Amino acid sequence: MDNASEFRENPTCKTYYITTGIRNKDDKNVEAVVETYKKDLISLNLFETVEANVVDANELGKLYRKTKNPVSAKITFVSKVALPEVEGIDESFYGVLPFSEFRKLIIDENGNIRSVFDDNVRDFQGKKNPVNSSIKETLDGPNPSLFSVLNNGITIVADSVKSSANTLTLSDYQIVNGCQTSNVLYENRKNKQIQNISIPVRLIATRNEEIRALITVSTNNQTAIKKEQLSAMSDFQKNLQHYYATIEGDGKLYYERRAKEYNSDRKVVKRRIITIANQLKSFSSMFNKDPHQVTTYFGKLAKNIGEPGRNLFEPDHCFAPYYLSGLTYYRLDSLFNSSDIEKRFKKVRFYLIMLVPLIASSEDLPPLNSRRKTDKYCDPIIKKLNDPEKCRKIFLTAVKIISESEAAIDDKQSLKSRAMTDQILQAYKGEKV
Repeated sequence: MDNASEFRENPTCKTYYITTGIRNKDDKNVEAVVETYKKDLISLNLFETVEANVVDANELGKLYRKTKNPVSAKITFVSKVALPEVEGIDESFYGVLPFSEFRKLIIDENGNIRSVFDDNVRDFQGKKNPVNSSIKETLDGPNPSLFSVLNNGITIVADSVKSSANTLTLSDYQIVNGCQTSNVLYENRKNKQIQNISIPVRLIATRNEEIRALITVSTNNQTAIKKEQLSAMSDFQKNLQHYYATIEGDGKLYYERRAKEYNSDRKVVKRRIITIANQLKSFSSMFNKDPHQVTTYFGKLAKNIGEPGRNLFEPDHCFAPYYLSGLTYYRLDSLFNSSDIEKRFKKVRFYLIMLVPLIASSEDLPPLNSRRKTDKYCDPIIKKLNDPEKCRKIFLTAVKIISESEAAIDDKQSLKSRAMTDQILQAYKGEKV
């Protein structure tokens, strides 16, 4: 400020309050405090504009991921048209891009495929996938140039796009639709015929997270995408996956946010992968006490993902309960494989998972948005599940409870009834391990 006379205009003041808690945007007291301090800064008449940013755990996770995967590329995009201006979108183009330029977006300087599919709902589904096989047949066929009219194209969303005539520089971009096409093109990059094809491309520059999410949903809704797959792009899911990645030791698991994303990683033991579907079923059984729903009404359950009050993947939930339920699913699966538990109890695996916290803890279920309380509740149970002998005793106790309940576990109709859940819960007499 000592050099204020040299300024062309007053500076911009950006303030950040950072917390590892979850911000409740409906809390009027917090919003009032933010506005009060913002007004105090404005009243100083020192700044052109004042920004007051509150960064909570979800936003912090998002910013951290950006530091780990910064990506940019420069391409020459001749055959394009600029799309009309839209509020919240800085720039947008549509056109066809020759493979010689498109490869710069998906292949790095070492010849490896770039990590630009994080916001895609599915990872590469493999060469044998019918759609991917069809793309390859077109590339290998007598008229590969047909690719540009047969393919639905690629949708790219970038934080920013700097243009100079036909040269565009993309910063922090993601391919939100076109993961399958991009991977097939990469697999066939040495095919001589591929050099002559053009790829339909839609390029959008925006930092608005709501718009980015809408683009991903709308471009993927044209194909059969399940609700739980669409949820994969949410900040909660990305941060949950990062939480799983921080766990080391024998309790190490891999949260598969996007379908088949660990398929090509030989270091990952496939049995240790927790899919969104299994995460959803095990969590809901354990914390919502509804194993009858997850057994046969999974589609109905999946529709509630992220909905307020549904207690499934809600933005303010802590991650420890999700990891606990995922670990429980994995440990039970291991006991089935080792024949410690009879295979016929697989039909009621989620009923067994429901009983685990009752047997392994004397505490009541905590509010799922309190990190201190969820850690206090989950950590002792996780410790017992990581002890082979205690883990085995917990599940054998759960099996005993179900057996003594005389529930008709071989009856398909009973398996999906609330009555069976109640019958099994009533048979629990306070057994602890």
